[in-house]
Amino acid sequence: MNSLRLYTLVLLCLGCLAFQPGAVSQATAEDKRPDELSTKSNNTVIVMGMIHRKHRQPGPFDLDHLKDLIRKIKPDYVLTEIPPDRLGTATEQFQKTGKITESRVRVFPEYIDALFPLTKEMSFEIVPCAAWTEDMNNSRNATMAKLRQTHAEQFAQMQAAQSEAGRNIASIGDSNDPVTIHTQQYDDFVKTGMEPYDRHFNELIGEGGWSNINAGHYGLIEKALDTHQGKGKRFLITFGSWHKYYIKEQLRKRKDINLVPMTEFLDDKPTPANWPRFRLNDSGNNAYGVTEIQSPTVKWKYATGDIIESSVAVADGVIYVGGHAKRLHAIDQASGKLLWKFDVDGWVRATPSVAEGVVYFGADDNKFYALDAKTGGRKWDFDLGEGGEQSSPTISGGVVYFGAFDHFVYALDAKTGEQIWKFDAGASMLSSPTVTDDALFIGTYAGKMFCIDRKTGKQKWVFNDNEQPIFASPVTNRELVTFSSYDQHVYGLKIADGSVVWKYKTDGQIFSSPTMVGDTIFIGSNDSHLYSLDAGDGSLRWKTNLNGAVFSSPAVTDHSVYVGSSDGHLYAVNRSDGSERWRHQVKQGIKVWTSPVAIQGTLYFGSHAGDVIAIAEKPKGE
Repeated sequence: MNSLRLYTLVLLCLGCLAFQPGAVSQATAEDKRPDELSTKSNNTVIVMGMIHRKHRQPGPFDLDHLKDLIRKIKPDYVLTEIPPDRLGTATEQFQKTGKITESRVRVFPEYIDALFPLTKEMSFEIVPCAAWTEDMNNSRNATMAKLRQTHAEQFAQMQAAQSEAGRNIASIGDSNDPVTIHTQQYDDFVKTGMEPYDRHFNELIGEGGWSNINAGHYGLIEKALDTHQGKGKRFLITFGSWHKYYIKEQLRKRKDINLVPMTEFLDDKPTPANWPRFRLNDSGNNAYGVTEIQSPTVKWKYATGDIIESSVAVADGVIYVGGHAKRLHAIDQASGKLLWKFDVDGWVRATPSVAEGVVYFGADDNKFYALDAKTGGRKWDFDLGEGGEQSSPTISGGVVYFGAFDHFVYALDAKTGEQIWKFDAGASMLSSPTVTDDALFIGTYAGKMFCIDRKTGKQKWVFNDNEQPIFASPVTNRELVTFSSYDQHVYGLKIADGSVVWKYKTDGQIFSSPTMVGDTIFIGSNDSHLYSLDAGDGSLRWKTNLNGAVFSSPAVTDHSVYVGSSDGHLYAVNRSDGSERWRHQVKQGIKVWTSPVAIQGTLYFGSHAGDVIAIAEKPKGE
């Protein structure tokens, strides 16, 4: 039995609370797989997000599963959310009685019920790296109680943002599953959700504020890493999962470590089960999958008979797609075989949406349809008169929202098809609506971006400083609504009043809709480039040439951006720098305008050849 070794930097760490961000090397540490570690003297670092009391609940991240993961990682050092002045007492208690009653450490089941017991069978050091103190905690709680009264509006913004982060996380998987927790989108949602709290209250709270406490934690982590620099050891960092994004951002600035993603130690790779509409959630922010394909191969192909302009929707093992063949197709996701089809009297150019067992879509025959998703049976249809083509619908709160060629934005009851309201936008629309709790955003052919009250259908504000069409669908976060225009610009407007915060000019007209992941915008342009922009100020991070106009809207994963090009290829590029990972040619001279869907290890997309194509990882040995 190996005894627990008390870490020798306890006294050294006690004076680290004054650490300020930026004290680390500015060189980059790339995320690597264990088999890619080329610098033998570099330390290996893995960051595992903890869920604290929820580890005691039965499930994929319970205490037994946590122990198994630590055994698999085989760390030399475990850097913990234990304060330096509490570890000695906890260690002594465990060595004497096998139990820990120390008041701070006992709130962490991951330590008292997993980590400490594992020291009896494994040889690693427990390193205290929490900057937390009891006085800091008491001060923070007292300050927040006052701020709730004196800064009620900002407090409400903080709560709303954190609630939205929780909903967004739930939309991609179980929030208590390590597979969900250790995705980039989880970190992106958390970072966005904590931004109002950090911006409004960090300085008012003091050292217990969000950025300040994270900086304090990381100061202790960095001192531990510096002490063992160049020794080729393996470090496991274990902090609450909402702290994880900050720690990883700082670690990526170091050149002396190999940062290995937790996903390399998980049995299952993260994947959403469904992609039921053009955007995954109401705000349109996360057209985001977690499929990573290194060597693509065609899994199956389904011929619709004519051009496909719309993206596919995927729900409960079925793919739904329209096209110029004047029908909606329901295709088996696994085999690519037709399950049913529904004929209409016009093209189906916009992506259908699926909710509560119903598939919704519009056609050029001036009707909007609701069908039984399993059988294709008609539930209801809505006559638009001269409505013609419609945008992809958004279903939220039992209401279907879409824009049409008759210049109206519609809100229909999702169950009955009865009209709730309609809004005269003054021009036709292809832009799909994006909604928040109380507002709807949609662009028009006249170059206007409207903010409409969701309940009443009344205009809140309109942006009209642009005379070119807005075909793209907007995305939102708590502060901005972002969209592109045929005037070659990408715009970031204040969500509150529509005033321009920033705009970025590309070298071509833009049809592609932006994808926002955390603080980054990804968007294509007719100038043949894919762009990565800072979501806060619109500054360019990188752009890459895709050899043809990019009408497709990107799908983003932890490491890749997938997007179609008019040169007939589907591209996978590196999310961090835009370098090409691979390209797959559909057919010479055939355009790929549709936006790919990335779920369950497969990419699904359509092309001007009329085919729905499923691309998966090439089996080993082929």
